[in-house]
Amino acid sequence: MKTIDKRLLRMIGDTKSQFAAVSVILAVGLAFYMSMGLAALNLRQGMERYYDEYRFADLSCQAGGVSLRQVRALEELPGVAEAEGRFTRTVPLLTEDADGRGRAEIVTVPAGNGGINRLLLEEGSLLQAGSRDVLVIRQLAAARDIRPGDRIRMQINGQAMEFPVAGIVSSPEFIYLADPDQGIMPDNKNYGVIYMEENFGRQLLGAQGGYNDIQILEENGLSGTERDDLAKTIEERLEDYGGQGAVQRAEQFSNVMISDEIGQLETMAAALPVLFLLIAALILVMMLGRMVKRDRQSIGILKGLGYSSAQVVSHYVKYSLLAGLAGGVAGAAAGMGLAGALTTYYMEFFFLPDLNRITDYQYIPQAILLSCLFCAAAGLLGTRGVFAVSPSESMKTESPGTGRRILLERARFLWRRLSFSQKLATKNVFRNKKRALFIFTGIMVTYGMMVFVLTMPAMLSDMMGKGLEEFQPMDYNVSFKAPLSEKALVDIRRIVGDVTELEGKVEYPFRLESGPRDIALTVIGVERGTAFYRFRGQDGRAYEVPEDGILLSGYAAKKLRAGVGDLVLLHAYLPGAEDVWAEVTGVIYQAMGVNAYMDKAAMARAYLTPGAVTGFYMNSGDPDA
Repeated sequence: MKTIDKRLLRMIGDTKSQFAAVSVILAVGLAFYMSMGLAALNLRQGMERYYDEYRFADLSCQAGGVSLRQVRALEELPGVAEAEGRFTRTVPLLTEDADGRGRAEIVTVPAGNGGINRLLLEEGSLLQAGSRDVLVIRQLAAARDIRPGDRIRMQINGQAMEFPVAGIVSSPEFIYLADPDQGIMPDNKNYGVIYMEENFGRQLLGAQGGYNDIQILEENGLSGTERDDLAKTIEERLEDYGGQGAVQRAEQFSNVMISDEIGQLETMAAALPVLFLLIAALILVMMLGRMVKRDRQSIGILKGLGYSSAQVVSHYVKYSLLAGLAGGVAGAAAGMGLAGALTTYYMEFFFLPDLNRITDYQYIPQAILLSCLFCAAAGLLGTRGVFAVSPSESMKTESPGTGRRILLERARFLWRRLSFSQKLATKNVFRNKKRALFIFTGIMVTYGMMVFVLTMPAMLSDMMGKGLEEFQPMDYNVSFKAPLSEKALVDIRRIVGDVTELEGKVEYPFRLESGPRDIALTVIGVERGTAFYRFRGQDGRAYEVPEDGILLSGYAAKKLRAGVGDLVLLHAYLPGAEDVWAEVTGVIYQAMGVNAYMDKAAMARAYLTPGAVTGFYMNSGDPDA
């Protein structure tokens, strides 16, 4: 071993605490890089494999009633590989305990598990032709401890019915499952999906008139434009049958949730490690800069013995490279272990089937190389002072720096008020700008992270408070299966009894267009001067529902690029409904959800019959409501 390399080992031994600290910071950053990167890769490839093997639909469309012949006609469209109809309905789940009741979406499936959106059998058996058993989605089964052979009770067409459970299944359509009427958070105990054999389900639910849910697989190789054109064509084909807009796979709720989470994981895998690597690099720059000043005489001796400046610099750069190598190896080892645990966590949260875990060993050299590159750059930056050291000058004591006034000294009225120790500390800050900046940055980042973590619950609480207590201060939001006369609200008030406020509503999905931009959302018709909404703009200005116009939520207005005074075209997903223009009379703040609001009576006249409602809002005197 060369003498200069022995000196390197002694340097590491003399600064082992600092060396270990830098290595640990590097290891933590690279562990994040490895674990998040591998977990994201596992999830994305597992999700795509699950979609392909179980034939997840590329396009879906809700409709009023589509016959089998009309479904077959869709298969003749260019770009459609397969079309399939099914019937869905949301019904109450019944238990002996009233507090344990919930809702279930019944979905009819062909016997034998063929077709689109195939089911993954977890336990039990699948449904055969003529079977009167049901299959329960894994989320609901796990939350309610349901097993094959158990019986599940539902209320269908006003009657309580009980069905044997044939099996527990998972579906690529419901990797992330949430009640669409209750928000985006899962409530697996109170909402789930139950599958029935197609012929039995349609007969039981009274769906002999046709399908209300169309699932489509596209041909391979379609471009994004071709997919958009196909979606519009299907919307037009199903418009006369109550079609409510075609939803592409990229916009499907479950897929959006898991894809966004994977995207965030990939972003964090790329960004978070860089923060740790930069911190480690800054520490190395400061450490090596101080080493060079401290070893000024030793550097001069080395140069006098014939070592060039480049060789001396490489001697110090080796120190930073060894720190990078140690941190890289430790971080890679820890990251490989954490990747498995992180993948398992996401699989359980999203109810993905067991994946064939990927051990991508390319991440190991990538992590080590990334660590060494940052450390090498830090080594070169921290040792640039070596070039200024000459053998002859290094034997002399380094002359002290030239003293000069700092900027604060010119403010005499303030400088005179500082004590001697305060003046000394202030001068040290200004005369060691790099060290002061590094300490300031570290404190800022630390406190910033602490404030973020501590204030996040309050921010979420504030957002929920604005969304529920201020914007929608109602106790109950009830929707009917079909529109009823507003006179039915009188009976509801009498049946419920303890009602303080009750108002009808009209609620339907629409597609709003403004020039080339459009957005699909639910338009809600409420009474003018309603007690159940408090419409305010971002500036706090109060709005009322207009008699003829429309109020847009902030996101909808941004998506349409529409403001007050602009006209938007309303296309209703109702058979025979005509498109109408409406003037935007206000843009309101809505913390959660994307909606538009109109006058209830005007909506009923335009799309139903005068005096019709699709549901109601209610406040009661019950203190627990």
